[in-house]
Amino acid sequence: MRIADASRTPLLFAWVALLLLLPRAVLALERTALVVGNGAYKDAPLKNPVNDAFDVAQTLKALGFQVILQRDVGQQELEKAIRQFKKSLQQRGVWVCSSTRAMASR
Repeated sequence: MRIADASRTPLLFAWVALLLLLPRAVLALERTALVVGNGAYKDAPLKNPVNDAFDVAQTLKALGFQVILQRDVGQQELEKAIRQFKKSLQQRGVWVCSSTRAMASR
């Protein structure tokens, strides 16, 4: 090894260590998902959204997510779930700016 290469060894080691440890750190983070499946529409009920939401929720749970699952909910229940999801994110230091009332009025 040349002398010039020896000075790069600590930097190279640091990059390799970072690349090896970063995926573990990311996987260790608490992850939360909000899954909504609404199919109980008065005029045209749908079967698949509720089943699909359940399947997605199960898959996310298997991947280590904390899942908030809502099926066939009205506006009030959906807004409550969104607030719960937002609170979960904020407890981990994620800044969330949203307005469910603004979304509902559009």
